[in-house]
Amino acid sequence: MSGDLDYLIRERVADIKDYDRLYQNLTDSVPLADVSASFVMEEIKDTTALPVWKETQCRSIT
Repeated sequence: MSGDLDYLIRERVADIKDYDRLYQNLTDSVPLADVSASFVMEEIKDTTALPVWKETQCRSIT
């Protein structure tokens, strides 16, 4: 994400109707000047963790 953001909300919703309920609740309860939305249609990876290998699994490059 780039640009001028004051807050970033990451939320999972089941479908567009569920998103609309979330959006309506947000805009009804908080005074907002501008709202931008981005959608992810497919999840490729849900973690930033890297695998940790045992020493016996590593091979020498020398």
